[in-house]
Amino acid sequence: WHYACVRHAWLHALTVRSSHECHPLSARCQMEHYIRRMPPRVTRVCLIMDMRGFKSWMLPHVHAAVDILRNHYPGRAGAMCFMNVPGYFHPLWKIISPWLDEEILGKTFFAPGSVKDVEQAIAWVDKKSIAVGSP
Repeated sequence: WHYACVRHAWLHALTVRSSHECHPLSARCQMEHYIRRMPPRVTRVCLIMDMRGFKSWMLPHVHAAVDILRNHYPGRAGAMCFMNVPGYFHPLWKIISPWLDEEILGKTFFAPGSVKDVEQAIAWVDKKSIAVGSP
């Protein structure tokens, strides 16, 4: 895996601006940054998202980020691991998940509460041996 760690990105409004503008916190700009940093022959990333500070009003921004990944970077996200998930998010996930396709659901994982930092999340993902299909 090539890990892309998003630390506290939820504390900022992740806005999707015009297709010609790259806001430093937009999903498109972040993916371009991750792609440039990938070692040779690595084509996918494992996104580790620290959800401390996440608020429910930010859900439309998450939806926009998923659309960007799906439409402009198909196959680049090998897995998405959420850590430090607020307690209210799990009921929201049960409402949201039926509308997501199998590809997204198969790539989405929630680290247990014992995982407190990015290094522990990476170790958890490695230990889990998350396998994803071909892009």
